[in-house]
Amino acid sequence: MNHTRQLKDVVFKLEARGMNAAELHGDLGKLGRSTILKKFKGGQERVLITNELAARGPDVPECDLVVNLDLPTDSIHYAHQAGRTGRLGRKGTVVTICEEPGMFVVKKLQKQLESIFLHASLQRASLLSLKKGRNMRRP
Repeated sequence: MNHTRQLKDVVFKLEARGMNAAELHGDLGKLGRSTILKKFKGGQERVLITNELAARGPDVPECDLVVNLDLPTDSIHYAHQAGRTGRLGRKGTVVTICEEPGMFVVKKLQKQLESIFLHASLQRASLLSLKKGRNMRRP
């Protein structure tokens, strides 16, 4: 996510649904950050909610999924966040959730990163369609 103040709300909502989640951001201090990362790597925390800055640093080779709840501000931040998954030759998935008005940003990221993104439409938590982005080049 882009803003630290939103992290606590997301953690609260996930925990209310029975998921072990923790927030990671620069305001925690070095000991707090390392404790949370250790718990995440050890499996005590299943979900790690980070802000844009904290998403750049953690090296968690076993991470196989990154979900962007906010659109990254630029392609460099997107690449850093996406780089948290699929480490050391493993496969990984990046899901970026946005509403229709944000699609121009997604298309811009695709073009800048020379990547193909799959687009999905959701309605009432049901997947309606899944298709490749148009006019995108393969890397």
